[in-house]
Parts: sequence; structure tokens; C-alpha cells
Amino acid sequence: MLARIRRIGITPGEDFDPSRFSEDELVALGEGVRATLQSYPKYVPLLGKMDNGWALYTTGIGVYGNDYLKRAVTAFVGLGANQPEDAVYPVNVRDAAGELPVGENDYVIHFEAEHLPPVDAFWSLTMYDAEGFQVANELNRFAIGDRDPLVYNADGSLDIYIQHRNPGPGKETNWLPSPLGLLGMTLRLYAPKPSVLTGSGTAPARPGFGVLLSRCE
Repeated sequence: MLARIRRIGITPGEDFDPSRFSEDELVALGEGVRATLQSYPKYVPLLGKMDNGWALYTTGIGVYGNDYLKRAVTAFVGLGANQPEDAVYPVNVRDAAGELPVGENDYVIHFEAEHLPPVDAFWSLTMYDAEGFQVANELNRFAIGDRDPLVYNADGSLDIYIQHRNPGPGKETNWLPSPLGLLGMTLRLYAPKPSVLTGSGTAPARPGFGVLLSRCE
């Protein structure tokens, strides 16, 4: 790979020198860069395992070997990544109906008491917009997790409310505000338990990944 990109003047530790190319060649290079960047989003769910609408990445992350595509896509969506033994970041790409999650819908994520996110450290759910940015909201809340004063149901289960409008005082504590438009949600699992890495169990029973992004009625 290094030998191939050296042919167009990309060499580790050296600045790119555009003067070696003609104007037409620079235009072609620019078009190639744009086309490549535009193609990355479609690879995001393909590089991991799908489990109930969540793309889960537990192999080839943090240490990439010669998997240059996975390295590039990871850098595109998140600059970098920890090794799975340290942290795993399932990304939501579909709701329970198999559709893209959008802020115009109200959702709930339900964790059964025995299927809370399996971690030895902590977990959180972070909200982004379609461009990967966090969006201002009335609570100034951009993530929610086990370090927050969550309200659990009587049976120990947990409901997280994902919606643009405030769901009211009874649910506000467990509310993660969402922007309008396409949503980007990442479940962050720090020091994940072995079941996360080995994929023991199957959906919807696998702890922490049997959760569905369901629309509220």
C-alpha cells in the first residue's frame, strides 16, 4: 500500500507536493478523494456484525494489520478506536422496523434487568446528528448512561427515551434528546465483559444487544 500511494507523492513524514501534477491530474485526484470519502458511510455497517439494528465491531479494531479499509473507515467516523478489550462501540443503524432512525419519531430502548449492557467499568449512549455532531438541546444532555441518576423499572429493567420533544417530568430523567433528521447513536461499553467479545448468545438474548430501538406509540 505504501508503495502504491508513493506513486502519487504520498510519503510518510513528507508534505504532499501538488506542483508535480498537471491541473487535470489534480482535478482527477480531488475527484478520487471525494468519491472515496462519499463511499465510506456504506461500509460502516458492513465492517461489523449486525445485531438487532446495531453494528458491532469486535475484530480488527484498534489493531488493523493490513485491513486498510477498516482503518480508513474507522478514522473517517471516529478518528480512531480503542482495542475491543478496552471498549466496544455498537452503532445503531436501524430501528426495530428495519428503518433508519430519525428524530421525527419517538423511540424507546428497553433493557431487560438481566440484559443490561455487560461491562466491568461503565456504559453510555451518545447522540449525534447525521454529520456526526452533537446538537444543542434544552437539557444540554448529549449522552446518558449508568453514571447518571437513571430511574429503573420495578423489575430492574431500564427504558431510555430517544426523542426530540421533552417526554415530560416522569420520563425526563431517562431522556436522551435527539435532533431532527437522521440520527447517529453510539452505545459505548468500557471494559466490556467476555460475552461482548465472543458473541456468546444470540439476538435478542445476548446481554446488551438484545435491545431494539422501538417506536413509541
